Amino acid sequence: NCNYCTCNCNYCTCNCNYCTCNCNYTCTCNCNYSDIRLKENIKFLYKRRGLKIYEWSYIDSEKVYEGVIAQDLIGTKFSKALIVDKNGYFMVDYSLLPINLKVIK
Repeated sequence: NCNYCTCNCNYCTCNCNYCTCNCNYTCTCNCNYSDIRLKENIKFLYKRRGLKIYEWSYIDSEKVYEGVIAQDLIGTKFSKALIVDKNGYFMVDYSLLPINLKVIK
């Protein structure tokens, strides 16, 4: 069940407890885990619009992503994009950033 729903309809099976309930029996999960503790093969790529952009894979995953590391946002003008789940891991709300999360491989 969801602990954070915009409309409080409580119809969500999202594990991160951060979702948007659409109140039509659907739920949009916004779990963009970006905590450095969940990533490996991290490679700095470039800076864009004041953000450090990295390439990484999640531990035990073959997909490669491009985006930010949550801990880099702490104390910056982008810190509003940070979300902490019930286990203390950071997620990033990319809708509050001037970049998008990309799957590159």
